[in-house]
Amino acid sequence: MVRGYAEATSCRRRFLLTYFGEDYEAPCNNCDNCERGAPQPDPPTGEEFAINAKVRHAKFGDGHVVRHDGDRVVVLFEDAGYKTLSASMMAASNLLEETR
Repeated sequence: MVRGYAEATSCRRRFLLTYFGEDYEAPCNNCDNCERGAPQPDPPTGEEFAINAKVRHAKFGDGHVVRHDGDRVVVLFEDAGYKTLSASMMAASNLLEETR
């Protein structure tokens, strides 16, 4: 996750806040990326998994969604740690399912 922050090309404030489970509408206009006018990823379309949604993956087990970055979704799995996954692939293949 630190490497993801260091290599982020969009709003770093959004990256940090979504890491901690807070949704944030970029740009912040304070970080280096926003100040240089870096493009922001498209917001989730509603087809992806919601922030803080509890999910289950066949291989990684139970976890919860911590952030979105375009089509990528970052999930913190209880046993496997953080994993960055393609939201559209997970939805299309039913590899990631929302739980209650």
